[in-house]
Amino acid sequence: GAIFNLLLNFILIKPFGMMGAAVATLLSYALLPVIEYFIVRNLYPVPYEWIRLLKLALVSIGIYCIGAPIKTGQIAIDLFFGTALLFFWGLILYVWRFFTKAEVAWAQEKVKNGWLALRARF
Repeated sequence: GAIFNLLLNFILIKPFGMMGAAVATLLSYALLPVIEYFIVRNLYPVPYEWIRLLKLALVSIGIYCIGAPIKTGQIAIDLFFGTALLFFWGLILYVWRFFTKAEVAWAQEKVKNGWLALRARF
């Protein structure tokens, strides 16, 4: 990572100045997890579910892009929009079949137990 950073600094600083150094640092830090992944997967392989991670990233970025510009300055309205976006985030993941059957069953059991506990109190 450091060698890559130095190389990019030599290439980018002269034409772009401080911004070139900033981009070189950003790219160097972005390269570190990639390098670590290829080194560590030989030592301790983790079976990542890349399709699920991609779905999660796409939905999360989409919900963020929708919600980021919604700022009214009123706490109640912002909280309502934030809660609605969180609900739609989960709904979109469910529709995209992100969750496994075991995860859906677990969530249904937790909701059922919570509902029963709530009814017992009132």
